[in-house]
Amino acid sequence: MGDEREARQGRQAVLQVIREAHEALSVADIAEQVGLHVNTVRGHLELLVHLGIVSRESEHTGGRGRPRVLYELAPDEPRQQDAYKTLAAALANELTIIGGTDQRTADEAGLLWAQALVEEGRLRATSSSADAVEQVTTLFSELGFDAATEPLSDRIYLRACPYSSIREAFPGVCEIHLGLMRGSLAVTESGLAVNDFDIDARPGLCVAHLGPVTPSA
Repeated sequence: MGDEREARQGRQAVLQVIREAHEALSVADIAEQVGLHVNTVRGHLELLVHLGIVSRESEHTGGRGRPRVLYELAPDEPRQQDAYKTLAAALANELTIIGGTDQRTADEAGLLWAQALVEEGRLRATSSSADAVEQVTTLFSELGFDAATEPLSDRIYLRACPYSSIREAFPGVCEIHLGLMRGSLAVTESGLAVNDFDIDARPGLCVAHLGPVTPSA
């Protein structure tokens, strides 16, 4: 867990340097400012580019030799629902390839996804259970669900699933979203977990039952 936290802090530092820069920066520029090895910074940048948060291009100087690769904040962050549908389908497809709907693998993928959302500033640590539930409910609303919670913040209701059209082809998509919800709660460090998840509790409705993290959660 310590290594994961350190990696997140490193990526956040890299992203902060890029956000505050007035021009595109090289790997060496960024490494010098954050105090990390260039290879470590390069790894963080690869993830940020893959997420669409940071863009890169080669510097055009007209001179001889290999041009520098420069990084800057992407003009638009990937917030469109279609992008999430594509990612969810891709992850679900991977589950199918490796042998069906393996929830453990889905949980690992969901945690990585949630960690990426921390990099985007979409999720954050909190000491408030209600705040953590609100963050996750908002996230799933942005994913296209009609998502809601209740005053006790011990359930999240997901209606109008925008992924129903791909469930037949990619049955693992439900496991992916459960993994994302578990991962999202984990990165909030609120002490909450999904204790039970009712898929199609009623037609068009899935219900996540929340509670304190337990050794078996």
